[in-house]
Amino acid sequence: VCFGSIGSVGLAHPFQPPARNHRVVAFIVPMSEDSPSDDLAKASKERQADKEVVLEAVRRKGSALEHASKSLQADKEVVLEAVRQEGLALRYASRQCQSDREVVHAAVKQNGAALQYANSVFEDDKGIVLEAVRTHGNMVVFVSEELRSDKEVVLAAVRQDGDALQYACLELRSDRQVVAEAMKDTWYTLGHASEELRGDKQFMLEVIEKEARTLEFASDELRGDRDVLAKAISGDCFALELASEELRADKELVFQAMKGSWHTLQFASPELRGDKKFILEAVSEEGYALDYASEELQADRDVMLAAVRQDGTVLSIAPEKFKDDKEVVLEAAKQHGIAFEYASEALRADREVLLEVLEEFAPAWKYADDELQADKDILLFAARHLRDDQRYEFADEFQALMAVADCEQACASALALEGQEAPVLLITLTLSTSPDDGSQHFQAAVSLMSGLSFACSIPNCSSTDHLGADRQGPILSDLAKMVVEALPKHAKDTCVQGNSRRVRKAAPIEHVFINFALSDDGDNVAVTPWDWERPLADFLFVSR
Repeated sequence: VCFGSIGSVGLAHPFQPPARNHRVVAFIVPMSEDSPSDDLAKASKERQADKEVVLEAVRRKGSALEHASKSLQADKEVVLEAVRQEGLALRYASRQCQSDREVVHAAVKQNGAALQYANSVFEDDKGIVLEAVRTHGNMVVFVSEELRSDKEVVLAAVRQDGDALQYACLELRSDRQVVAEAMKDTWYTLGHASEELRGDKQFMLEVIEKEARTLEFASDELRGDRDVLAKAISGDCFALELASEELRADKELVFQAMKGSWHTLQFASPELRGDKKFILEAVSEEGYALDYASEELQADRDVMLAAVRQDGTVLSIAPEKFKDDKEVVLEAAKQHGIAFEYASEALRADREVLLEVLEEFAPAWKYADDELQADKDILLFAARHLRDDQRYEFADEFQALMAVADCEQACASALALEGQEAPVLLITLTLSTSPDDGSQHFQAAVSLMSGLSFACSIPNCSSTDHLGADRQGPILSDLAKMVVEALPKHAKDTCVQGNSRRVRKAAPIEHVFINFALSDDGDNVAVTPWDWERPLADFLFVSR
């Protein structure tokens, strides 16, 4: 036994006296061949035949019996110690010990799987078998036909492992109680039940009510039974896949399945997927059901119109001819403006079509061709039709469009409140609570009048407020003061912290567009340049 101490830097010299307050650790190391912890596998034959050495070894690890001498593998005392520690050590015992009931009982009690190494005489020993299958149900495979026909034995086995049902006799595989117990472990053990039971309608209805997927194991006759399939579909719509060909052509059952998922239409019969009346009903309920219609019906204009009226984005999977069909595209965009993204290049460059789409869904401006996106009239039209709900949903994608709308709103508010002859400085801001997080940027348009009185419009707010600086939140108040101090009144050209910005004028109002970022690190508010993908001044001309 070597003593050492654990200090702050690790293990000290083995023979160094332990320091005060250090924890003393004793290391047990083999000092000679006589150590009882020596690896029995590498021990000499004399040690492998030494009963005391072997007993010490098997008490620690039962499988060490493998390396004991033949005489000790036949020694009941040694073998008992081994199997009590590790039941599977029975495999290394002599035939004599494998035939000893006390030894076998001890082994299967510790590990039921040890039954496979016992003498075959025990395959008829109900007491031994019950002890084994209670912990390892599949050990029933090693028992006699007589015990595999014993309901008590089989019930004990399937309660531990449902798959043990496959080794039971035919009579017990037809026994409702036995099969029900086996299915408590897992439903697919029903596959081991007899054909007779799997063809019993009443039994299968009860089973399917608990687990619809058990329809997989029903007899062919029952998979063609309407009542059985309806019960299965009510639990799992995808059970339609397991139905007979006849029932997969049943419109009512297919519709029942589609209520759970439109993807189940793929399991309907080819005849039904080619039935125009049926498909029209299907796509009217779920537009994307079109994906499973026959090729002929996917190319049918009536079917396509019905589909996009239910879900405009179905245009994304439409044949190319419909993406260039003005009526189909407008119907799709009317249902969901995003569908305009999937229109043909020709229609996305059509001014009349775009204006009609923008009237309902202003963010569709993004999907127009580049020339129309750069058109000032188109941009202003979109900005004026931008609804609050669209601001919330598309805030990150349509910043420039919303900034234009905010400038329009702020300017109109300023004119109404201050009189039409008052000069207005219109400042477009980009605010951020985190300078490094571009996803949090949003715009604010502030219209400054005389003194510190101003009107502001912020995206995600539903209205424009005209407030004095003393009533503003701290950031906008400080911002207003900074801007007023930085800009001369009625400025023609302006500069914020040395960053020049363009000026657009519409008499008698001066529109000064200034793009910069406002970042707040919690302690300081800093104004820095912010580059737009397209400067608003290049887009916007706001008239009175």
